[in-house]
Amino acid sequence: PDRFTVDHEAGLVRFGDGLTGRRPALGETLYASYAYCEGREGNVGAAAINSGSLLPAGISVSNPVPTWGGADSEGVASGEKQVRRRLQNRDRLVTQGDFVSIAWRTPGIDIGRIEVIPASHPDVMPVTAGSVPGAVTLMAIPAFDASFPNAPRPDRLFVSALCNYLDPRRLVTTELAIRGPSYVGIWVSIGIEIAGGQSAAEVVERVRAQVKAYLSPLPREGLSVADFVEPLYAPEADPALRGWPLGRAVNARNILAEVARTQGVVSVADVLLAQGTASAVDSVAMEGLQLPELLGISVTVGDPSPLDSLRGATPVESGTTVKRLPVPVMAETC
Repeated sequence: PDRFTVDHEAGLVRFGDGLTGRRPALGETLYASYAYCEGREGNVGAAAINSGSLLPAGISVSNPVPTWGGADSEGVASGEKQVRRRLQNRDRLVTQGDFVSIAWRTPGIDIGRIEVIPASHPDVMPVTAGSVPGAVTLMAIPAFDASFPNAPRPDRLFVSALCNYLDPRRLVTTELAIRGPSYVGIWVSIGIEIAGGQSAAEVVERVRAQVKAYLSPLPREGLSVADFVEPLYAPEADPALRGWPLGRAVNARNILAEVARTQGVVSVADVLLAQGTASAVDSVAMEGLQLPELLGISVTVGDPSPLDSLRGATPVESGTTVKRLPVPVMAETC
């Protein structure tokens, strides 16, 4: 006999009494999966669910894995535009624009950015358009990531949702590869001069926010999907609206220009840029699916702070002799 029955409409699970059907043993752990959505607010971390209003006495509840798949409903304006796209592409992945507009409609996930590189494959370097005919690389970034808020990474569930939605819509002869970005960690130290009458703390915070938004892999706040999804009957929007463009190197001079435009900044003393643990350089190259990840940023009034202090390392000046002191060690035998 069955171990239990489920009333899906009422949300009730009934077990047997031991004679008709099996009942759970004392202290037995039961696992259940279900589909319920409150939009993006329903995506909570592991162990966030720990109570229930209808739980019987002696029964506890917990979610061992994070909940996922909740997405807010689409707005009316965006939905009206998608009607025209549906009539154009017939829900089939043919052109580059079809891949972008259809991927955005994947249910159950919150997408922050979609990039399509036609005729390319992530396993064939360099990942450039036209290098692998018959293949398409789709780079997807989630809109939110609690572990890496400034550089979101797609997890297995996110990629699986995209694969399950796009696979039946692709052409049989098209190989589709879905990947997340390959982040390149960079450090930035900036020295500025502040205008008179300005709060130093406020200007420093504005500069930090400006640089973070400039180097972000995601679109800036206040932009909607319609601002960077390829329009039907209008010129393509600025690629920078989607976040840091693929293939664009991070240049210290460009960061300097961005800082100089910040309100309250009179001049910029210098900008120090480095990749990982390397020394300061003028530019950090980005290739294929690489995007910058800002590991740390320092903004000071005057000259910029040394990069080693920003990275938490203590530099040893060249020409300095490191003194070594003998440490007594007890012999194991004598």
